[in-house]
Amino acid sequence: MSPYDPRPEGLNTDPAPPSVVEALRRHTEAEYLTHDLFMGEDADIKCRTVKLVTARKPHSCWLGQARGAKPHEIAVGELHRYEKALVDGDYWGSYRCCLNCMDNEIGDFDGSDDGDEE
Repeated sequence: MSPYDPRPEGLNTDPAPPSVVEALRRHTEAEYLTHDLFMGEDADIKCRTVKLVTARKPHSCWLGQARGAKPHEIAVGELHRYEKALVDGDYWGSYRCCLNCMDNEIGDFDGSDDGDEE
């Protein structure tokens, strides 16, 4: 993304601290933040915020709750994606997703996933 490209709404443009950069796995911070898990959904999204945050308490991974997935938690101290938004003008939705699940989703989307992971 060049500095002249329009920024996606709600994208945190502050650079990540070094400890966060070290925790990133297979993708860049920008890929984790800009990948749209709801691509193709017909909803009016406003006031959207997407961040990479460190868990201060255990949270359920949203993608781990999907049909066929293995439910798991995001551990204290683990870096994960947090997104919240106003959906269809009347519902504030939010979710948390671990970076391992994000790696799998991004890999499935761009075809780079080799299928060896659970």
